[in-house]
Amino acid sequence: MVLGAVINRLIRYCGLSRYFYAARGHLGFGAKGLQEGDLICVLPGSQAPVLLWKSSPSCYRLVSTCFVLGLMDGEAAERLGRGDATMRAF
Repeated sequence: MVLGAVINRLIRYCGLSRYFYAARGHLGFGAKGLQEGDLICVLPGSQAPVLLWKSSPSCYRLVSTCFVLGLMDGEAAERLGRGDATMRAF
């Protein structure tokens, strides 16, 4: 119940409004426009993960920034170092 209250407060604070579960089980929230299949990315130098929508085979569009438990405090870099994540060029 406490986690739900924290997430609800974060949603109001950040102006974000939709919960999601990522394929690897991470809980997050982002903009209303997110859809199943959107890509969660941590871009170098970015303060928060972003959601990208694949609009064509070689083009992605930014949906929004997002909050993802387990990717907010450097965990993405740790996963990259362990080989649990990959770098991609866009």
